[in-house]
Amino acid sequence: MEIPKDGKVLIEFYSPRSVSCRSLNSVLDAILKDYPHIRLVKVNVFKNRELAKKYGVIALPVLVMLENGREVGRLKGLKSKEEIIAFLEGYK
Repeated sequence: MEIPKDGKVLIEFYSPRSVSCRSLNSVLDAILKDYPHIRLVKVNVFKNRELAKKYGVIALPVLVMLENGREVGRLKGLKSKEEIIAFLEGYK
């Protein structure tokens, strides 16, 4: 799987078996409609183990914000809608 190297990219590392990941997924889909400049890349850790390893993902869910291919922020664990919005506001 190739991660875009230009602009703002939010990587969502998830497991389809995780209840927390499924909850986060639905919240993210709703929130990101208000952030069209941020591209979302969903990474299933079972299908992309090397990518998860590259980003040091140990526990799920994890959100990694990239700007032009460089990591600039990270959220670990299930977060509230408000916490995710506050995180994204830093990358307007």
